[in-house]
Amino acid sequence: MLPKYLKVKGFRSYIDTVINFENFGNTFVVLGENGAGKSSIIEMITTALYWVNSCTDTKGVGMDNCINSDCDHFEIEFCFTMNNIEYIVKVVKYRNEARELEFYIDGVNQSEKVTETQQKINDVLKMNYNTFLDTVCIGQGKSSRFMSKKPAERKETLMQILDVQKYEKYEQLAKDKKKEIKNQMDDLEQKISFISSSEDSRTDEEIKQIINDYKNEIHQLENENKTLKSKLDTIQKEKSEYEAKKKQQDTIIHNYHLNKNAYEKVKNKLDDIELQIKNNKFVDVDYEEKIDNLQNELEDKRNKISDLKDKISDIKSKVAVYQSKNDDIEEKYNRFKNYDKSICELCGNEITSEHKETHLHELKEKKNVNGTKIEELSDKIHNLNQKGKTVSSEGKELSQELKQLQVKQKNNLQYKSELNYLNKSKKDLQEQLSSSKEQFDMANKMYLSMEQLEEKSFDDEQYINQINDNNDKIIEDKTEISSLKTIIENKKKNKDLIDKYQKQIKSLKVKHTDYGSLVTAFGKTGIPASIIAHDIPEMEEETNKILKILSNDSMSIQFITSKKTATTKKTVDTLDIVVNDMNGSRAYETYSGGEKFRIDFACHIGMAKFLTKRAGASIDFLIVDEGLGSQDDFAKQKFIESIHSLQGIFKQIMVITHIQDLQNAFDNRVLIEKTPLKGSTVQIMN
Repeated sequence: MLPKYLKVKGFRSYIDTVINFENFGNTFVVLGENGAGKSSIIEMITTALYWVNSCTDTKGVGMDNCINSDCDHFEIEFCFTMNNIEYIVKVVKYRNEARELEFYIDGVNQSEKVTETQQKINDVLKMNYNTFLDTVCIGQGKSSRFMSKKPAERKETLMQILDVQKYEKYEQLAKDKKKEIKNQMDDLEQKISFISSSEDSRTDEEIKQIINDYKNEIHQLENENKTLKSKLDTIQKEKSEYEAKKKQQDTIIHNYHLNKNAYEKVKNKLDDIELQIKNNKFVDVDYEEKIDNLQNELEDKRNKISDLKDKISDIKSKVAVYQSKNDDIEEKYNRFKNYDKSICELCGNEITSEHKETHLHELKEKKNVNGTKIEELSDKIHNLNQKGKTVSSEGKELSQELKQLQVKQKNNLQYKSELNYLNKSKKDLQEQLSSSKEQFDMANKMYLSMEQLEEKSFDDEQYINQINDNNDKIIEDKTEISSLKTIIENKKKNKDLIDKYQKQIKSLKVKHTDYGSLVTAFGKTGIPASIIAHDIPEMEEETNKILKILSNDSMSIQFITSKKTATTKKTVDTLDIVVNDMNGSRAYETYSGGEKFRIDFACHIGMAKFLTKRAGASIDFLIVDEGLGSQDDFAKQKFIESIHSLQGIFKQIMVITHIQDLQNAFDNRVLIEKTPLKGSTVQIMN
């Protein structure tokens, strides 16, 4: 994998930036203050490729935390090449929404649903997120990722690097096929056992003799049925003639009772109708004129009440005027009574006690006159209200009388309608009664003149039952014959079928053995073990080349892929790493931080170099993110020499650091700066 460019919007400190890796040269160092966004380059790459970064779980949960606080979403477009093929991954994530994912190969859109598209990307990369970090990227503070893993986890990473995990699938497929064949064999054995256990134990000759016995019995029964049928025909002819006469008699009796019931039913209905006509309450009275008179009287009362209301309203208006005048006089009286100035506002004269008393007396007289008029008008209102109550009471009585009369009129109209209906029904029933009586008289005449038959019984059922019993027995015997013939045929088919199943079992046994061999071959001790045993020395050699440069030829490592347990002495899979120095072999945990970094770095590079040689998983890009703070000057110089020595192996190496010594050791330098307005920006330093 070799990156070409990275376009990003709204991801962490990046607002809108394009990172063009093709302009950075073979080896370049990324500089910038802490928090400027140096390590975010790695996060953007893994987010695009795997939908995982250091702030999320393995399923990408927590990705919203990567959206810039001033943005509502982020967009990443990552373009890279592998084996001369260009790949582009585009990913968009809005807050609280699912991601959008697109994938292009040489400009052709390969996108489907997100899950299927991600699988296509995984198939191209041929490594998962953890393997990416163990090989392509030496992350900040993560240089010991591979070494700190348990031996089984290291072995899992190694199997991904060597691409031998596919043999687990092959092994499982072989196991499934072997199990399937075993199930087929067991199924065939069960079929043979079932056929053998369910087969009839009698010989063919014994069965044929039983068939002949049934045939003889059938012949005897058929002859007996011929005799019985002859006797039955004679009895049934006599019975048929009798039943025809009996049926005719039953028809006459039925018609007699049917017409009698019909006649009586119509007569009863007619009697009921006549009774209803008699009890009908209709009276020939004209209610319309009475109702009109009452309505006119009621309207007259309403008009009188309306006139009284108008008069009361006029008088109330006059009372309001006099009351308003009295209120003004009262206000002037009180104001003048308390007036303490020397000049009168009313007449302009000098105010004396006599002058003041005169004005107050005049105002009081005016108020008394208005009060008298208000009382007179109030008496008129009272009298008019009394008249209104009297008229209203009379109107209520008229209204009640009108309602009662309207109810009587409505009921009388209903009685009249019912009476008309009853008279029509009476006429219809009288016509029906006449017709029904004619039919009843005719049926009665036939009933009185019909022939009386004696009751007879016939024993034809006895013959019929005997014939049916014989037929049932014949059918039963024929069924038995057919069943016995089927037994003979099945015995032959079963023999042929058992021979066929035994041949199939023989063939399946060969396949079962072959798939057993494949299970062994694809198992951990088979082809994968051979591949690991073949490739481990090469990977070990590549790792030691780097480690010797970093340690001044004082350290080396050895990969151990299997060992025997202390108790059972059984060989188990592992990936133990033995570190050798001038003092012999030592445990990895006993080395200092600087020494551990050299070992970790060498393992990363060794696995990455080896992976570049594996077909279909080309790694042309190496990332080193910090991790050199614990190294002395000599180790740092060795590290720089190692980086430069890898230029012929990797097409591009990116070193992320803030150590001044490392910055000056590289010609190609890229500066990342973060500002409040533009966020993180990337520029090449001269």
